[in-house]
Formats: sequence, structure tokens, C-alpha cells
Amino acid sequence: MKTPELSRLVELQRLYNNASSDPDFTQILKSFKLDDDAELADLIEADGRLRIRLARPVDLERYMAAISNLRERSDPLDAAIDMTLRALAMTRHTDERVMERLVELHPELESSIRETAALNNAVWSTMTIRKQVSKITLKELPSNFGTVIHTGTRRYELLELLGEGAFGQVYLAVDRQLSEKDHPALVSIKVIPGEGRSSLMRQQLTDEATKARRIDHPNVIRVIDRGTSDEDENFIVYEYVEGGDLGKHIRRCKDSITVREVIRIASSVARGVHEAHMAGLVHCDLKPTNIVMTADGDPKVADFGVAIRIDSPEISHEAPSDGQEPMGNLAFMSPEQFHLEPGSLTIPSDIYALGGILYWMLSNELPNGATPEAIAKIHDTVTGRSESPSVIAICDKADCDLDAIVRKAMAVDPGERYSSAAALADDLDAWSRREPLLWTRPGIARRMLLWVRRKPAIAAMLLLVIALATTGTVVGIRATFVEAYARQEEEFRILHKKNLTLFANRMIQAIEQNFEEHALTAIWISQWLYEPTEFSPEQERFDLLEMRIKVVRKLLKKEKEKEKESGGEFYFKTMLWESALGFWLIKDEAYQEAELILQQNITKWQSILHPDDPWLSHLRGMQACVQVGKLVDGNSNQADSKLSIQELRSIEATLVNIDQSLQEDHPGSPLRFMISEHLEIIYGPNILNQPKDAERIAENLKKLME
Repeated sequence: MKTPELSRLVELQRLYNNASSDPDFTQILKSFKLDDDAELADLIEADGRLRIRLARPVDLERYMAAISNLRERSDPLDAAIDMTLRALAMTRHTDERVMERLVELHPELESSIRETAALNNAVWSTMTIRKQVSKITLKELPSNFGTVIHTGTRRYELLELLGEGAFGQVYLAVDRQLSEKDHPALVSIKVIPGEGRSSLMRQQLTDEATKARRIDHPNVIRVIDRGTSDEDENFIVYEYVEGGDLGKHIRRCKDSITVREVIRIASSVARGVHEAHMAGLVHCDLKPTNIVMTADGDPKVADFGVAIRIDSPEISHEAPSDGQEPMGNLAFMSPEQFHLEPGSLTIPSDIYALGGILYWMLSNELPNGATPEAIAKIHDTVTGRSESPSVIAICDKADCDLDAIVRKAMAVDPGERYSSAAALADDLDAWSRREPLLWTRPGIARRMLLWVRRKPAIAAMLLLVIALATTGTVVGIRATFVEAYARQEEEFRILHKKNLTLFANRMIQAIEQNFEEHALTAIWISQWLYEPTEFSPEQERFDLLEMRIKVVRKLLKKEKEKEKESGGEFYFKTMLWESALGFWLIKDEAYQEAELILQQNITKWQSILHPDDPWLSHLRGMQACVQVGKLVDGNSNQADSKLSIQELRSIEATLVNIDQSLQEDHPGSPLRFMISEHLEIIYGPNILNQPKDAERIAENLKKLME
């Protein structure tokens, strides 16, 4: 049984052959059962290509007359515009004149026409390649092609022109040798005329076929055969993928495709390109039309026609000759490849193109500009782009991490790009898993946000457990306190003590039931550090504090064991628990131990966070509290308890600055309460003796307690 696409093509050709006059598209539609807009778009494209080959007119009116609501159906409309532009230009490349002519005829479709024209130009290559392809004579279809097989016929039957690539055309064909009865084996064949082919170019084509055959990867088109025809044409036979190219796929799905799907496609393409690099090939011409999509939506890298061998110094490192143009695609070409710099046809150029394709899929804008003039301006060595483009401003679904990935892949300096396509894919996969990119030095808030997004169900469950344990969380206790105190203070104390005990018991139960294995850390730490808890009688707070210290010691011990076994996988969680332990040891006035833990902890955080990250500031605030606490701690060394006025003033300034920042971002946080307590100590009579400042801090503490 024939495949649906082949049956449609054969039926379309039969209709044209048997028609007594030129059939209109209404007649053609009656002969086909089409299930969706994608199939209608395929039929329009097949009809348009066939009419161009038969030298018959192609225009929008033909399709609009047959499809009354074509303007509202984006996929078929794009196909109709695409075919009309190609017919007017007599090539896939659409110049300004052709585009303006069609816009003048259909001003209501101006935006769609300009978008399609821009993409057509973007997927094309340099002027040299366009001129060469335009000279190539198209074959009569259907026609026999290739070597003669045992049946006495040619192995391949060319059915349809699929597209024009670098140096030749790509045809849909049937491989008679691999076909079974009623099961034709479809292949795509790239045919490159022999006229004007240098020995180097012929060797390059041989390299493409032989090296590409070594690539066994689900995201790279498989090479089946290669050879030379009786007309001295080189040809390479690939597996046929019926889903169309990436450009068509994105146009079809532009209203429904998600960012996560875009990232999946980009990661898969990068994996395929990396496999080609490992086989010794640099693609040099990555663009949407050189990525084909399977029926299941999986991408495959195709067309290594411009590819070079990584170990070919005579190609990749030779200086350009006068008048030579860059080989490849202008819209996705790296700056060094555009300028024909020696050594530019290497892996970093492919990385740039991968970043450009990702940029285009996210923003629907071409990374280097939509015209040769715009591209030349962007790549100008003096006035051109000095930094890689940002996608976050033009794609509302892109976040800072995705923007960082695109910018790194498209860095102007090749040395600042990803070291491999696999490294790019790894970061894209990490983004999909909502994991932090360590090289961006994410802050603590960013890391916690990503954790909650990775584990939304667990996060919701844990928040519910904590809420139930505390009878509406600590905020609920505060409300209970206000209401009960108005009736009877002693009644509140009993109720509050019961809630605190329940909270402590629930924490122990959670640990015993291994909730910490599901990254309980970030949720509990953020709650304990950034929600008020300082409004219970002293002894009750002390009991709960001891419980917290006991629990966190146990968790910290577990995480350090896991960290040791996994080689650092749990490093982030261990650091969080160390920060929390340092905080609660200060609350417990265990200043000596808190000082040691915080010193080690800050050193670790400094290795992964930006120097201005607020989390480091908060940790330094804890350190300053330790220094103040040691002044009045009877267990501290007497030498440690002596500080100069200058040192005390420095500590005071640190605490005041952090208190002011917390007042803006976390006005009721326990850390701010801790800082206020230690500022009150500094301003006391035995240290700086500042009664007015002490009074002011006491008033702040009173407000925090309310």
C-alpha cells in the first residue's frame, strides 16, 4: 500500500496528465480527502511545485477562490503565499521587488507575505550558491535515475522536486531495490550536476557521504547510498522523512508550540550535530530547512553538502581569495564565517548557528537580520553587534536562564561559546528539568524557585503538612495570640505551647518518614528564616529552638553522607542546612560553634554566587551578630571579646545596612529581628553606650513583635 503523501502526489500528477484543460484547485480538492490544515498545506505546496515545473501560473487567487476561508487558516495560507512568491521570483529566493508586488496585490495579507518572504530568504545561502543553483536545469518528472539493477531498470524513480539546496536539488524518489509490492521505499536524493565541479568539491561530496554514513544517531538523517549518474552528476541518497523541514513545522505550530517543545527540538538538533562533530564533520550550513521533522515531531539534521572535515586545514584554515563569498547560510552564520576568517569553519561556527536557530524558534525573528544588507551591518567589525542578542525582550516566555543559553551559544567571540554542541544540549535539558545553570551563578532565590517548579506537588504537600502542624502556620499562631490575649493571657500560653509542641512533633515525624529525601530542605529553611516566630514566651521559644537544632544536625549529617557518596550532588542542600544551623546556633547563643560553621559556609557560597548576591549579605549579617554576641558571651575567649571602636563601628554599619535592605524586602523576617537584637547590645552601656540609638532599636523590636 502506498504512503498517503506518495498516493497524493501520484494522484495529483494523474489529474494534470488526464485533464483536457488546466484544472483549477476546486477540482483538485474534490479528488482528495484531507483531514487537517497540514495536509491541505502539503497539497497546495505539491500543486504549486508541479505548476512551476509545468510552467503554469501560480497565484494566490487560485487558492483563495477554492478555499473561502484561506485567510483564517495560517498553515495553508503560508503554503499558498510561499508558492506564489517562488513562482513570481522563479527561484526560492524572494527579492524586495517580488515581495512588494505581491503585497500590492494583497495588502490585507502584508504581514503574512513579509514573514514568509523573510523566512524564504533566511533559509537560502549566499549569492554565489543562489546563482549556481539557478543555472541548474530541473529534471523531467517522473524519471528514472541511478544505476541499473537486476530487473533491468534504474534503481530510483524521481517523483517530485522537494527543494533546492547548496549546489543542487533534492528529489523525492522511490528506491525500487528496497521496495516491496504495494510498499514503496521512499528516499530523498540530492543531485549535484558535474559541470564545473572541481576535484576538491567532488572529494568534499564523497567525504559528505562516507562520513555521514558513519553517523548513527536518531537526530541525523541516515545516508543510504552515493554514486555518479550517466550524466556525470554526483548524488547522495538519504532516508526520506515525511514531516517537512523545521521552518514548515514552526510555521504550522507557531500559535500552539510551547517553549518546552522548542527546547526539546533544539536539544535534539544539538545532540545530532554533536554526533556529526564526533564523526569528523562540521556542518557549516545549519538552518531550518536543513533540519527535517519526522511525523512524530522529532528533528533530524540533514544536508552536509557544505560540511567540511574537521581535519581539513586546506579548507578550514586557508585565507580567502579575492571576491570569495562565505559558504553557508547568511541568516544563521557566525561572524567569523561571514568574514571568511582563517580557521572559522570549525565547531564554534556550528554552535553559533544552533544558537541562532534557537533564537529564531523562540522569537520568530532572524538572528542576523532578514536581508543581506542587515546581516552585513550586524556583522560589521567596527559598527556591528558587539554582544550576542537577547531573546528575553522579544519572547515573553523566555526566562533569564534561557536567555543566558542563547547569548552564550551566539557569543560574538568564538571562545566564549559552548565548547561543544553536547554542552549546549546539556544546558537545554537542564533548563527543561528546571535545574539551575551553575555557570550563571544563580542566587539563592533563583535556586529555590527552580526547586519548587521541579517539585510542585511535593512543595504543595509539604506546605500543607506544615500548615496543619502549626494550625494555619506561624501567621495563624500570631492571629490566635492577638485574639486569645484579649480574653486571657494564660489561656493563650497554654494553646500556644500546645501548637509549638505539635509543630515540633510533626517535624520529627517528617524526618522519620524520610521527607528530607524529597528536598524538604529549601521549603523549611525558607519558612524558618523568612516568617516571624518571635512572639512566644522565652522558654517556649527555647524548647522549639533546641528541637530545630537537633533536627537540622540530623539532616546535615545525612546530606553530608550523601554528598560524599555522590561526589557533590547534594552540595547545595548541605550548604543550605549549614546556613540554617548557623542561624539557630546564634539564636541559642552558641556563638563559638556558629562562627566556625558560618566561616566555612560563606566560603562555599562565595564559590558559586555573585559577590553582590543578597544571600551572602545575609550570611555576613549573621557573622556580625556572632561578633557582637561574643562580646557578652561568658563562654567566649576573653581575647575575642575585645574589639576597637573602629571595629565596633564597622560591625554596626554592616548590621544597619543589612537591616535597611531587609526592611525593604523582608520587613518581618527573623534575621531582621536577630540583627535588631544585636544592635541593641552594641548600643548598650557596656559597649558603645548610645542610649538614643538603643531606644530606637527597642522600638523597632517592639514593632517586629507586634
